[in-house]
Amino acid sequence: MIFTSAINLDKLIFGTSLPENNPLGRADPRTKILAILALIISITVTLNAFIYIIISLILIAGVIIAGIPLRHLAVNFRPVFLIAVITFLLHLIFSSHGGKAIISSGSFAITDTGFLAGIKFAWRIFLFFAVASLFNLTTSPVDVSDALVRLLKPLKWLKIPVNHLGLLIFMAFRFIPLLFEESRAIYAAQVSRGFNPKGGMIKRFRNAVPLMTAIFMASIRRADNMALALEARGFYPGRERTSYRQFRLKAGDISILALSILVLILSIASVIYA
Repeated sequence: MIFTSAINLDKLIFGTSLPENNPLGRADPRTKILAILALIISITVTLNAFIYIIISLILIAGVIIAGIPLRHLAVNFRPVFLIAVITFLLHLIFSSHGGKAIISSGSFAITDTGFLAGIKFAWRIFLFFAVASLFNLTTSPVDVSDALVRLLKPLKWLKIPVNHLGLLIFMAFRFIPLLFEESRAIYAAQVSRGFNPKGGMIKRFRNAVPLMTAIFMASIRRADNMALALEARGFYPGRERTSYRQFRLKAGDISILALSILVLILSIASVIYA
């Protein structure tokens, strides 16, 4: 991304969430994680259009309930649009075996089989990104970390440091938007000093070296400050941690979980009885 331009780093919103002033944002993060996993598995195991329609309606309802602005959705879906189009075209060309020909020229033909396959796989890609974006926009990094620690708590019997894993996930979520912000500031500073991002691929790569070096050094400084902050707050490896935040399942949480499990069952059934 650094090679070409600033790439609108201020519009990248991975690792950030909207204010939790909506029912979906206030839902139990453990429920949302399990529901997202169920939906992702459902999308993966089947190409059934009926299942995809159900999941699409669920996601649309989630966007409406969460009150997510359309501009946020447009920013998230802009990168995946090209991927979906390429996927559609590849299946349109290479999956057109059998079926009724739509376009034919000599030995080359595009059939309805390839067209439907392209639609389904492009639709699958959109659903993957939609599920991830909805979860990202309605769940804060702190909630994700605390929920994962509670869900993975049984792994403590296997001597797996669950608390450390939750902390690493939280820092990863928080560092991504900070790193993008740092990249934008460094890019602007370099441009003000005469940096020209345009040119051929070799020139872009050569000009990107000082940018990457500065970003790397800034990341090291942030990591060092984070280590000092953790030590100042009494965090030591191996010491048991507690949390004042408590999660309680509500009727809405149970409904979300039940709906996602129902979709998962339907998707598995569509594969078994296909």
